[in-house]
Amino acid sequence: MSHKAIILAAGKGKRLGSETSGVPKVMRLANGRPLLSYVVDALNLPPCDVIIVAGYMRERVIAEFPGHPIAVQEHQLGTADAVKSALPLLQGFKGDVIVCCGDMPLVRRESYAALSKLHSLKGNDATILTGTYPRQMPMGRIVRSPDDSFERIVEAKDSDAELDKIREYNSGIYVFRKIALESS
Repeated sequence: MSHKAIILAAGKGKRLGSETSGVPKVMRLANGRPLLSYVVDALNLPPCDVIIVAGYMRERVIAEFPGHPIAVQEHQLGTADAVKSALPLLQGFKGDVIVCCGDMPLVRRESYAALSKLHSLKGNDATILTGTYPRQMPMGRIVRSPDDSFERIVEAKDSDAELDKIREYNSGIYVFRKIALESS
């Protein structure tokens, strides 16, 4: 099965002080390279198959990543809106789409490959990479149904005391069948 990817790279990075530094979050340097470059490399796809969703200071992102299709998210309205902005660039494509964040340089190539393989083997419409941690984290929680199937994601800001007990977190990395992505 063929793959394409959508990298979410439109955010400001308020906690990193991007507005005062003049550097968007995904262009911050780690070991002399933009964070986004590590994600692009780990996906291990040709540039034409990696769509970058740019928004805040997009000119810097576009200049650094020639050869990549760019989708523009004018207003940062969340993950679903960012993905929606990239869908026109997937017209005619019938494979699976990896969706990930552009500010996660430590995710390894093997992790993306294993998630994609699991997604294909299970025949899922959507597959989410989750992780557990023993302490409370400021991340979206994975809420499961009584049969242990995925029910929903609740962001930390929307959580309550009961949901704060959940220790399975959303990584922000997904694989979707393209047809399922379009219908949602």
